[in-house]
Amino acid sequence: MKGSPHKMGKIQGTSGHTSALKQKEAEASALKDMKWWNTNPKDRDDKSKEEAQAHNAKHTTGENSEHASMAKMKSPLEQKKKLNLKTIKEGFKGTDTEKAVKAVKNVAGKVKKFRKSLKPKSETTVSTETKKGRTKYKGDPEMEHSQDKVKVTASTKTNKKKLFGGKKETTSSSSKTYDQDTYADGDVERGYGDSTERGVTTTTHSRNKRRGGGKKKVVTVDQSTGKKTVTRYNKDGSVKSIKNKKGDHRTYTPDAEKKALREENKGK
Repeated sequence: MKGSPHKMGKIQGTSGHTSALKQKEAEASALKDMKWWNTNPKDRDDKSKEEAQAHNAKHTTGENSEHASMAKMKSPLEQKKKLNLKTIKEGFKGTDTEKAVKAVKNVAGKVKKFRKSLKPKSETTVSTETKKGRTKYKGDPEMEHSQDKVKVTASTKTNKKKLFGGKKETTSSSSKTYDQDTYADGDVERGYGDSTERGVTTTTHSRNKRRGGGKKKVVTVDQSTGKKTVTRYNKDGSVKSIKNKKGDHRTYTPDAEKKALREENKGK
């Protein structure tokens, strides 16, 4: 046997001695278990409950550091909530990433503004032209009225910027003529009216200011005949060429003009 038992702090012997010690400990444990089961079952249950309560109290009060840390740990979803926009911005402040993000936003804003400027802007107005007719039942305050012809015209003006500079402006019109009885007290009675009549549609293309500005070409379409004429202009404003396109180039009445004519005719 190597080493002194007093210096080693415990008695060490041969393997046979160690086995004898293990056997002794096993017998003592078995004797303890026998005494436990020989006790009153009620006492055993009470003691088990006490031990369970002590165990639960130990874990719930945080005496066990491992269980306490697990109890305090938040779920991945709750941890993800902390990564909001504000937290991300705080982390990016003053970095190259922040500068790059700002540059991209700036370019995106300019592109959006440019695309918005390319959308056509249109305005439709309504005008009336009355041609007085003969007066009937003159002198009768209730029946006196004039038989008139009323022409109602809806005109649309559309402006649009061109992609590579310049702009084009289109004007069109649609009209209807009604038989109308106009009474002395201001009341009117209209008939159904004639079919919708289209006027001349004119589209004027202008150059970019950097290219001299002014009209570049004017396209007119006579909606009654379908004739299309293209007139081109020089930078000094003089006529460069005039061409008549073959075919029928008539177009349909724009929805905005149809609606304007209906609205004007309500209650008549």
